[in-house]
Amino acid sequence: MLCHRKGNVEATIARKLATLQGLYTVPIEQAQLLSVNPVQQVMRTTDSVADVVVRYLDDDERTRLYAALLDREQEYRDNKERSNVDRRARKLFALPSLRNAAFTDHLRPAVILSLNAGLRRGELLALRWSGIQLDGLAPMITAQRGNAKTNKARRVPLNAEALETLKAWRPLAHPEYLFTNQVTGKPSVEYDAPWRLLLKRASITNFRWHDMRHDFASRPVMAGVDLNRVRELLGHTDLKMTLRYAHLAPKHLADAVNVLEPPRLTVVTCTR
Repeated sequence: MLCHRKGNVEATIARKLATLQGLYTVPIEQAQLLSVNPVQQVMRTTDSVADVVVRYLDDDERTRLYAALLDREQEYRDNKERSNVDRRARKLFALPSLRNAAFTDHLRPAVILSLNAGLRRGELLALRWSGIQLDGLAPMITAQRGNAKTNKARRVPLNAEALETLKAWRPLAHPEYLFTNQVTGKPSVEYDAPWRLLLKRASITNFRWHDMRHDFASRPVMAGVDLNRVRELLGHTDLKMTLRYAHLAPKHLADAVNVLEPPRLTVVTCTR
């Protein structure tokens, strides 16, 4: 039997195989219906790093995504105002207006932070304000230990867009966690449905939430940043995990080659 990864990391594959192997314990040891555990015969293949397809946004998609985020919030504000007009007409208390609020909910700051800090969703949900440094010469995010996939804390510098977003989001957010459920106050926010609707609004296909992490990695690579520095930003312990981004943009590699010009030859005419 052959087990192909199809995007699963090694740890996920091992966990799934261990679960399947455990399911055969009763038929083998107790009922004696089988003599051999078939899962033990599974062979795993690993994808070449160069074969991994990394999805990232092109310039037009990025523009559409940001426009869709703003349109979504404006629609939300307009609906809230219409609702308040109706409530006042029925002599009910009006809900707090969002017309002058920097954000209407968590989605736009979460997307902007994901695109500019390369955080996994688990790291994003676990972020605490105590781990965010917004002031000083080096604004920084600390992904808490035990929440990153590597089980280690890592620090990611904040660029100007991420820093401005967090400063505007902080007065609207939970005092402890950056992103929480508005009802429970716990760090568990619904992303899937709003994300799908956002992508539909922006006419973007085949782009998962996790692909924002790939997008974060692709941009410095295309700008000429060396892979080891990108590895540090992503929190990869092994450089081979970062090598998937080495072949992201053949056009940029071609542009680099095209700057090489052949030597200019001077034609000398010999006369007798």
